[in-house]
Amino acid sequence: MERDTDPFESIDEDAILAEQISNRQLKKQEERALVLRVYNYYRVILSFLLLIVFWEVPNQTFVGALEPGLFQSVAMVYLAANVACSFFILVRDDPRAVTDTPIASLVILDLFFLSALLLASGGVESGLSYLLLFCVAFGAIMLQGRMSMLFAAIATVCGISVEYYLHATGATFGHQHYFEIALLSVVFFLGLFP
Repeated sequence: MERDTDPFESIDEDAILAEQISNRQLKKQEERALVLRVYNYYRVILSFLLLIVFWEVPNQTFVGALEPGLFQSVAMVYLAANVACSFFILVRDDPRAVTDTPIASLVILDLFFLSALLLASGGVESGLSYLLLFCVAFGAIMLQGRMSMLFAAIATVCGISVEYYLHATGATFGHQHYFEIALLSVVFFLGLFP
């Protein structure tokens, strides 16, 4: 007489679980890489648009109004760095490129570049200060709350430093710009807590 065998007896649950976890991690890595590529394309387009507005729109007060030479230099370096970073991420399919450290470094460099562009444009009154908000939001989303406070703090310190420097050098008058950057800084931190 033939013995009844259980069809589920030979299934290795640990192997199935490990495979499912591996598939989820691979899918998460692919999604992060896609979001990072889109953010890099946004940065390239943004730097191109800022330079086009600077060169082609006469009598504008949006970009580079205070220090045109500094704005042009920083914007060109920012554009070159964005294009190089985009090619690097597009060409290399390295899983280390979408880990927390490169993403955090990218966001911090963006915050510093955009703060320099903000300084050359005349501060918060130029309207460029809201670009810092996109960097903080991107960093908070990609790192899922880890180090998000750091991005908001860096953006706040950079924004207040720019406004203080512009006020100390006499480029801006009054105190309204301090209130505007303070409100923007509150938005940086409020965006972290849904």
